[in-house]
Amino acid sequence: MKNRKIIGLFIVLIGLSLFLFPFFRMELAKSEEKKLREDFQDQIHHLGKEKKAEVIEEAKRYNQSLQPSGEGAVDPFDREDLEVKNPLESFGDGDVLGFIDIPAIDVHMPIFVGATKAHLAKGAATIDGTPLPFGGKGYRSVLAGHRGYYDFPAFLDVDELKEGDEMKLTILDQVLNYRVVEKEAIYPYEIEKLASEPDRDLLTLLTCHPYPANWQRLLIHGERVEEPLEEGDDLVVEETEEKAPDVVKVSSKITRRNHLFTAILIIGGLLWLFFFVKLVGLLRRK
Repeated sequence: MKNRKIIGLFIVLIGLSLFLFPFFRMELAKSEEKKLREDFQDQIHHLGKEKKAEVIEEAKRYNQSLQPSGEGAVDPFDREDLEVKNPLESFGDGDVLGFIDIPAIDVHMPIFVGATKAHLAKGAATIDGTPLPFGGKGYRSVLAGHRGYYDFPAFLDVDELKEGDEMKLTILDQVLNYRVVEKEAIYPYEIEKLASEPDRDLLTLLTCHPYPANWQRLLIHGERVEEPLEEGDDLVVEETEEKAPDVVKVSSKITRRNHLFTAILIIGGLLWLFFFVKLVGLLRRK
């Protein structure tokens, strides 16, 4: 009888562990993102103005070499084995280029160069064949992100964004602010939707749609709200002071979901501990 109880408790603990693991990973991912941001800020602080200027000059040359029509853009969700060449020779593969923050949907993600499977598993990434996100009139930067991943929501809630919502990029030590102006669902072959526009500084988020069928692509278009650089103007490398973020109300749906996940993790953790203590007690009395 006692052996059956022990086996039963083992099964319960294994089941609870499997159930709670994704919620635990999501909480852990938040801590990892915070540590990644701190490391990024430290890296940029020690990068030096000459190195920053070199990276920006490389990005400028790459952006100017692209077709404004978006021809050459690669859909990263169509290929599992996608490999991309890093156009920034002075910037290491796998290094964090910056961060994207979308307060309205509680998104805070690192940005990588090249939308490879490895990069998309950790955050957002630039799409090969589209301008790197350094701003400037006449450019549309495109950032890809999963519509939810194993251990973090990624772009799961971008369909909740509405006109006027803020999207902030921190690239090296530059801060670029965009506002949502439009969203649309397209087919993967509609590359022309990623074309740049001569007098606009644009940012587009790209993810799969509809979730979880994913046979289309959802585009969230944003336009820069600060005075963008004229096409061909030099990008200025400046040290920016860290400012307190504006208070933006997160969607009530997302807030409720976050509270629910936290409650599940706490209650589930207490249940796991309760059954574990019972199991230890039975093993000691055996």
